[in-house]
This record gives sequence, C-alpha cells and structure tokens, in this order.
Amino acid sequence: MEGKGVKIIFSSHYARAAKKVPREFFSIINHKVGIFHNDPFHRFLHTHKLDGKLSGHHAFSITRDYRIIFRFIDATTVIFESIGTHDEVY
Repeated sequence: MEGKGVKIIFSSHYARAAKKVPREFFSIINHKVGIFHNDPFHRFLHTHKLDGKLSGHHAFSITRDYRIIFRFIDATTVIFESIGTHDEVY
C-alpha cells in the first residue's frame, strides 16, 4: 500500500498466513489496515512493541484474538510479517 500514509510491504509468510484467516474477517482486516496505513499507533489498533523472540517487532489487534505482527523498515515503511490468532503469531 502506498499513498500519504505509511508504506506497507507484505512478506511471503504473511501472505501464506492470510490465506488461513476465515473470510468473515476480511472486511475487519481491511478496515484496520486502512487505519494503520494512516496512523500505525491509532488507539483503536492497540499497537504495542513485542519482546523476547519477537523483539524489534510490533503487533496490532484485528479482533480480540487476531493480530498482525510487523516491523518498521524505516520511519515510513513497515513489513507485515504474520497474521493470525494470538496463539498462532506469538
């Protein structure tokens, strides 16, 4: 995604994981990614830093259980690394 917001790159791992997400979540995902594109730290997303084996990464909430894991490449570019339930991505 490009435009006035942050540039989002989708990793191959993210693309594979996204195929496993139930279709009924797609509209929610698109809505949240749109918010993220304009403001990665919007309060609605609950974006937070990760630690441990995912140190250097961040996550934001899609639903109560689904998350997107990403990392900043630079100040205006991120790469989405994974999507899935809490247990799948952490």
